[in-house]
Amino acid sequence: MKRFVCHINNLLTRIGKPLAVTGIILILVMLMGTCGSDVPPFEETEDMEYTDVEYSKDGSGVTIYLNGNGVPKSRSQRAVTTDLAKTAFDFIEVIFVSGTGAIARASWALGAPANISNLANGGYGSTTGTPAACMFVGRDDGKVLFGVGKLTETNTGGTTITANTTSVTFEIAAIKSGLLIGSESVGTAVNGLNVAADSFTYSSTVTANGVTTTTGRVGFRKNLPPTGNMQYPVYVIPSNGITNATYKFGFSGIEADYVNAIRHVRTTDIYPVVQKKTPRYSVNGRYEEPRNRIDIYTTAAFSSGYAPGDTDAFGVSNASPAIGLVFTTSAGSGGFFAFNIQIPVYMVSRAAASNPSGTDAKTWYIRTGLGSEFYSLDDGVSRGGCVFISVGVSQEEFDRIEWTWFKGW
Repeated sequence: MKRFVCHINNLLTRIGKPLAVTGIILILVMLMGTCGSDVPPFEETEDMEYTDVEYSKDGSGVTIYLNGNGVPKSRSQRAVTTDLAKTAFDFIEVIFVSGTGAIARASWALGAPANISNLANGGYGSTTGTPAACMFVGRDDGKVLFGVGKLTETNTGGTTITANTTSVTFEIAAIKSGLLIGSESVGTAVNGLNVAADSFTYSSTVTANGVTTTTGRVGFRKNLPPTGNMQYPVYVIPSNGITNATYKFGFSGIEADYVNAIRHVRTTDIYPVVQKKTPRYSVNGRYEEPRNRIDIYTTAAFSSGYAPGDTDAFGVSNASPAIGLVFTTSAGSGGFFAFNIQIPVYMVSRAAASNPSGTDAKTWYIRTGLGSEFYSLDDGVSRGGCVFISVGVSQEEFDRIEWTWFKGW
């Protein structure tokens, strides 16, 4: 989910990275083409096709036509329908909550009709509360969430739906993430892309001889393979202490406008996961991993301050959606590991829809990476993945690591 993992920069190339996320930056580009047709785009003919959904050329906006209204498909709209595999997102869910709490909901694959009707009149300018309107966009395969949309316009003006409203438009903000080290800041160029967000921070506490010492984030970038030119961030934590960390997702717009629409899911079979992985990176079509010194003793878990079972908003007081983590070492700790995060969420409300053909609420997932790179090391700017942790291994020692073909988990 870097950068939209989702960024609409990032997704919208990586969930932070413009999903370039890291940094979950997720660039969203809607590839609009042309398809052959002798029919002028708006000349009505007997076999003219109509659509009730239109997408902006850059993928940053979606317009829905209500109550069976529609417009002829333009050449660009036909191209979207034809070239679904070329788009950054291919599945959409939208919800409207009226002032009385009535819910209208719809979900559809890109190119299919939205079929949304019977919306109660009233203002829908917020992504949460009552009334509210919101949109999620992402991948149909796995329901990975790339971006969140808020209602910004109706054909009758403003964000108020009236009896005369026939279309509404949502502005989409991409979920993004990014990894920084040292004095770097958001916008720093790495591997030819700009870091979209500062997602991973931490402090470590060590007690020795009755003295407690706390240190902040310690990291460096290394080329992998060592003779290559792709840089990856490496974060160092002590091998004899506790590290409290935060992984934070953000948006390519004003976070307060979107973050509270994202709600946690935790059931007996759907729950958030933080998982340790063997560090791996891709080179020349294969993966490589450290030959030895894989840390199997340090544990990675959610902190007690993170309550995934709550029905509250992802963030607190409109804060960025931050995930609390704790890494705990033991006597055998030392070496390397990587970790990724997957958070199940839903949009605004899971209550049943009352509109005709209203769909059930979908469970979506916010991830630190996209596709197969969810399990590979995150360079902080592209498609996201696993954060690389060094337990008690300094930058100088890192240079002596031997890498070998990845053998799996």
